[in-house]
Amino acid sequence: MQKIAVAKYIVVPELWPKELKYRLSEFRMAYAMKGRVEALFSSKTYENFSEGFSDSCMSSVINSTLSLKPQTICRLNTKCEQFVENLDKGSGYMLTHKLLLLQLARARKCKMHPKILVTAIKKVCTTIYTETISVEYFVGLDEIFDLFLEQSRIFKLIEFALLCGYEGFADFLKIKWLEKIFQIQHSSGCFPVTVKKRRKRETNLWKDGCADHTTGLGAAVFSLYLNYVLKNAETITLSSEWV
Repeated sequence: MQKIAVAKYIVVPELWPKELKYRLSEFRMAYAMKGRVEALFSSKTYENFSEGFSDSCMSSVINSTLSLKPQTICRLNTKCEQFVENLDKGSGYMLTHKLLLLQLARARKCKMHPKILVTAIKKVCTTIYTETISVEYFVGLDEIFDLFLEQSRIFKLIEFALLCGYEGFADFLKIKWLEKIFQIQHSSGCFPVTVKKRRKRETNLWKDGCADHTTGLGAAVFSLYLNYVLKNAETITLSSEWV
């Protein structure tokens, strides 16, 4: 199944709406070792992983669930099974794809290992949160924010906030992270494909230097923040992140 066909079955609007119930303080403030943080910026960490591999795993989920019947078994090849079952393995970019694969399986009513998808999703978001706050602590948002929006295998704050925030984990919806996202947004409202002249990803570019992929991510995460604020308008100031 070609990539364009995969996208066709992923972006079906009816698959993704759900009632969001936000929860704060779901994760411990535990920092990863500095060596692991440094590894996130090394190409060696991702040399055995590619978008093509992730696409093939998602294709397997889609091919198994074309009828969208509940409790359909997801038929994954051995490598995809190992990728999704080993929840403790992977860093940065790989975790985003692992999380999206689990969310896709749930949205398409697909049975797979691990059997309890809710638990598996939280475990992946726990690892993502630990890595995110660790990079923020050891490196700082100002130093690495130019990496968040590019399609390199490093950190993508917007995707992390979007995918884990979509699970109701309000720990990812920090005001200081939102401020950084606003800083990178163009005055027209769109988002650039790169920052500081870094390598561009394969995407549709517009004349003002923005791209459909990054702008779509930005719009989605803004919607998530807005949803969170509206649902917690009376109590949101109780969180130190929003004072």
